Amino acid sequence: MTTFKEAITATDRMPLAKVFEIFLGGAPSVRLTAYDGSSTGPENAPFQVDLKTPRGTT
Repeated sequence: MTTFKEAITATDRMPLAKVFEIFLGGAPSVRLTAYDGSSTGPENAPFQVDLKTPRGTT
């Protein structure tokens, strides 16, 4: 079961970077920048993933 600190309703959208963190179980060691403007991971990470469109998530 997944739990969240804040309730998410059908009209709310979770930032893609947050989804990435949840999927990996914490802050990643790579930098992820998503098309929705969200980002996660260290800014000086040796590897970076830049998702420019929603199609990049499929």
